[in-house]
Amino acid sequence: MLGGLWIGLLILRERPWREQVLGAGIIVGGLVFIAIAQTGPDIKALWWLGLLFGLGAGTTYALANTLSRIVQKARPLLFVALALSSVGGLVPLAVIVGIRWLAGDAVPVDGPSVGAVLVAGVANSVALAALSLAVRHTEVATVNTISSASIVFSFIGSVVIFGEIGTLPMIVGIVLVTVGIIVAQVRRSTAARHAGERAAAMVAPEAAEIGEVAEAADIEAGPR
Repeated sequence: MLGGLWIGLLILRERPWREQVLGAGIIVGGLVFIAIAQTGPDIKALWWLGLLFGLGAGTTYALANTLSRIVQKARPLLFVALALSSVGGLVPLAVIVGIRWLAGDAVPVDGPSVGAVLVAGVANSVALAALSLAVRHTEVATVNTISSASIVFSFIGSVVIFGEIGTLPMIVGIVLVTVGIIVAQVRRSTAARHAGERAAAMVAPEAAEIGEVAEAADIEAGPR
């Protein structure tokens, strides 16, 4: 999210507007509350290390979206982008499985596990396809901000499917993330509404002029 703001600015020259920066700040505040809810009242001594890993992961994610946008803008290659994303994910997966196998901690494989992995793979493919199409038509900062909604839907899914109960910091964090996403889209919705009003204002005189020309033609033609 924050990575999407500065990477999009440096590489693609996509300058974020004020509402996007404000929305990103609110989302970060929500993530802080969510982190507190997961770690408990006493934050561990290495909390800063987790923060660095989180920022690094977010920046890498934003960089991947930026590269995908560059490719999609130059030449729409949806399936190539999906294939490369899948192959890229297989490499670290194979390394992790190999290390666990060498350490004597083999990953058990059974029917339910395979089915769950396949369902997750299909869902992930749909998400990657939607993401690749999104970065083709809009800025990286916007895509990354809206992608934060996955946190909100994950919380809703945990409550609806697994019956989990969120703590007060967790609920506050989810609310802040939702508010941040909405704030980041305020200017976009306002600009779209103004663009529609300007288009309607331009079309109205042209339609009136066409109507006057047609009426004059009917008068000149006279009754048939």
